[in-house]
Amino acid sequence: MLASDILTQYVAPGVGVVTAIAIFVSPMKDVHGVVKSGDLGSYNPLPAAFTFVNCLGWALYSFLVRDWFVFAANFLGALLGLYYSFQLVGVGPMGMSALIRRQMLGVLMCGTFVMLLGFSMVNILVLPQETAKNVAGIICDVVTILWYISPLSTIVSVLRTRDASSFSLPFSLTCTVNALLWLVYGLFTFSPFIWVPNSIGSLIGILQIVLSAMFGRSKERKCRGNDVETVETVESQKQMRLIP
Repeated sequence: MLASDILTQYVAPGVGVVTAIAIFVSPMKDVHGVVKSGDLGSYNPLPAAFTFVNCLGWALYSFLVRDWFVFAANFLGALLGLYYSFQLVGVGPMGMSALIRRQMLGVLMCGTFVMLLGFSMVNILVLPQETAKNVAGIICDVVTILWYISPLSTIVSVLRTRDASSFSLPFSLTCTVNALLWLVYGLFTFSPFIWVPNSIGSLIGILQIVLSAMFGRSKERKCRGNDVETVETVESQKQMRLIP
């Protein structure tokens, strides 16, 4: 086996498993913070629900294609996505609007139903192996693309406010590297169901990194007890000669 084959078929997906797990573990601190405070604030809970549905689909798909790299990357993701979702849904009515709660529950219930129904039909209909793989791959791709584009509302807000403080640059870098690794793996294993959604994920990740570099954290917050003062406000006051 050539060194290039080892890199593309084993090293890339192996590192991809590690970066995927890092992505799935990374929201834990923020989720616990939201639960402790009882208030979502600017935290978007929908990606947690999409993470569960997305990873559930790929974990099921991995059994059809016998790809244990895909299974390893998504099994833990499904468990953590479900955990985050139940933690966030439990936030009190003062901290989460009824609309967001309904959206989260809708994604969880409808997504799980579609995944289980889709994969059950594939088995019940006893489709030819290639057809079964294609049907399952299409289902997974649709959910993955929805998962990747879920931050678009945040991107629109960043463009409007010219403030990228809602982005975590290390997290965006990890997501982009993860998507690029799976893109490479999908290309070299001739699996469009892997490389197509991850090409979209790579582009969105690169866009987040570019926006972080362009706008940075224009509203760095200084917290002192219950008082929150922004650097932006202080600078504007200096310019208006309200303070020395």
